[in-house]
Amino acid sequence: MKKKPVQCMLLCLVFALPCIAFGYQEQLKVKVTVKGGCTTTGNDEAHFGEHVSGAAHNALEGKGEVRYWCSNGTTHTIIADNGQNYSGAVRNMKRTGGTETIPYTWAHTPESATGGGPSPEAKVDVTVGLAANALASVPPGEYEDTVTVTIEP
Repeated sequence: MKKKPVQCMLLCLVFALPCIAFGYQEQLKVKVTVKGGCTTTGNDEAHFGEHVSGAAHNALEGKGEVRYWCSNGTTHTIIADNGQNYSGAVRNMKRTGGTETIPYTWAHTPESATGGGPSPEAKVDVTVGLAANALASVPPGEYEDTVTVTIEP
């Protein structure tokens, strides 16, 4: 009678060993998606300086820049909107606290480029212009406009 429990235990071990000796395997992929993109890193004002209201003057030019970088190899376009005071196909600076405006011109370079990574930074050079005597008939004050520059991959 003692043989049956021993035989039973032996049978259990024989069937349990394959489960212990052999495991199951599965593969897991490890991935990351790296997207190209751009980010701005700073800007300057394009400022015409200080001038006396009513005084005659030659055409004026101001310069500024927007600094940015794009991922290495990312082709992108640089777009400037018309500003907050655009009217009648003309960009305008508006007097703070008033309604008076001064028309100005805008140009930027480049209009497209290919990113090279964060170092060195790239820049958009901006040139703004005022026609001769554009300040001759406007009241004193601070005049400004805000133009949004978009770096679009």
